[in-house]
Amino acid sequence: MPKAAEINLYRIVQEAVNNVVKHSEATKASVSIKQNGRTLDVTIEDNGKGFAPDDENPNRGLGLVGIGERAKMLDAQYEINSSKKGTTIRLQMKLPEQENGK
Repeated sequence: MPKAAEINLYRIVQEAVNNVVKHSEATKASVSIKQNGRTLDVTIEDNGKGFAPDDENPNRGLGLVGIGERAKMLDAQYEINSSKKGTTIRLQMKLPEQENGK
């Protein structure tokens, strides 16, 4: 994976986990990163209080916006699902082919 992609992926996970710690009031959280062939699946879940992802609250930080922008830079698909039972962020991206053709 190119270095810039590694950094963007790291920052997405970092921001998601930071949001869990700062805002969710969760008692459980998990981060899962799985590779299936050339696809990387990342899931960050918590059992916190949730939020409205489309909320236009002017006091809200730029964390979710940053996650979306970084996902676009990675040409990744992502979704955020949140309810009073917790939040799940899923990201799926294609990994570049290795130089030896694998």
